[in-house]
Formats: sequence, C-alpha cells, structure tokens
Amino acid sequence: MSGLSVMGALALLGLSEYEAKAYEALVRLGEAKPSAVTRESGIPQSKVYDVLNRLVDAGLARVIPERPKRYAALPPDRLGPRVTKQREQLEEAEKRITELGQKFASRGGPQDAGELWFLPNRKALVTAARDAVGAASATVHAIDPRLELMSGIGPALSEARSRGIDVRIVACEEAQGRFPDAEAMIRFIGGEGLALTLLLVDDKLLFLGVDEPPMSLGTRLAGFLAFGRGYTDYWWSGRHTERFQESFYPYLFDGGEGE
Repeated sequence: MSGLSVMGALALLGLSEYEAKAYEALVRLGEAKPSAVTRESGIPQSKVYDVLNRLVDAGLARVIPERPKRYAALPPDRLGPRVTKQREQLEEAEKRITELGQKFASRGGPQDAGELWFLPNRKALVTAARDAVGAASATVHAIDPRLELMSGIGPALSEARSRGIDVRIVACEEAQGRFPDAEAMIRFIGGEGLALTLLLVDDKLLFLGVDEPPMSLGTRLAGFLAFGRGYTDYWWSGRHTERFQESFYPYLFDGGEGE
C-alpha cells in the first residue's frame, strides 16, 4: 500500500475504476465535454455519460447546462464523509477482531486450530516471534506501542536486517530510548491510536497481542494477514496524520470495482 496513487486512493474510498478515472480527468481538465473526458481517461465513449452522471449523483461533479453539455469536478474535500465512514468502520472492525480473540482465549489453555493458534503466555509469544523473524526471507513489519515484544527479540531483528530483510517497526514516541540498538528500524509516532501489538513476517505469518485481557495468537489465515498488512502499512506510511486518511478497511472487505 506504500506509494498509493490518486487512483488507488479514490478506489479505497469506493469509486469504481471508471469513476476514479473520470473524476481525475475532470480535475485535470476543468470544465470538459464527455468526449474530452474519454480522450483524457480512456473510458469508452459508450460509458462515459453514465460514469459522469454517477459522479454528479455522488456530489463529485456538476453539469454545466450548455450545448454541448459539459461537466466540471467539485472539490475533493467532498470525499471527506467517505473517509469518516471508513475510519468508523475500521474502528469497529478492530473491536470485532479483539472480541473474537477474547472469545478464542476464553476457551482456556493452549489452543491450536491449524491456521490459528493461541499462545498461552508472553514467553511463548517471544519464542514464536523470535523463530519467525529468524526464518524471514523478505519482510518483518511490526507495530509495538511500548516496544515490549521487540525488546525481547532484538538480536533476531538485527540479524534479519543484516541479511537484507526489510524490517519496519512502529512505536509510540513514549517508547524512545527503550530499544536504542534498533532505532534505525523504528518509526516513532505521537498521539493516540496504537492499540495492538502486531508482528507480520513475509506477509505469511501474523502474531497479534492485546493487553486487556492479556492474550496473543499466531495465524496464517488470509483475513488476519490482510488486516496485518493494512494495519502496519497504515501507521508506517504516516497517513494517519493527513486530513483525508486512506484506511486499511478495504483490505478486510471489497472496495470499489472496475468496470
């Protein structure tokens, strides 16, 4: 998700491929006839009128009542409500995942469900995380608000980085100085928001921990891995500081589809 394009951002906010292309073309062109939008965007002439009218219905464009009819883009800040809605859905998704983990942990004792397994204590989490990082072949991406888990697997992280593994860790500013040997791998952020400890290895293996109630799990399930990729990319990219945030919610559910 790093280096997200304008088209990608519009898709994340629910626009179809053609709607995103048409809107971007209108922003570049200013007032334009549908034929000009077709030339600029590559949308087939047979579909461009319908696409432009959908943008009008969505409040992202307006019709200029002249002959021939022309269209003009409205300001991008009209996408704000879509961003707010996705942020709210993202927060709800995080709560539901936490609740799911609590139900799983309440079954008591170590549990193994093949692609999803419960780690009964911190020692088990540290051991599993260290082994996974040691076997990494490409990436190690982590969220660790207080650097508690990272401090326990520091040598494995340093060794992975020396092998050319892409190691990225996000932590709260309050944790600065706690893990000085690894600060070159860490991005410290201020403010609230980091609620989970998470370690994603090679986009194939995820370890997730929460404090209340204390629990952690490991998984290779696709849905959890998608959540992990979106969550780490979201905070590492710094998009949480922008006025219009691109959330990782579409990684969990389908976003806009191309035509």
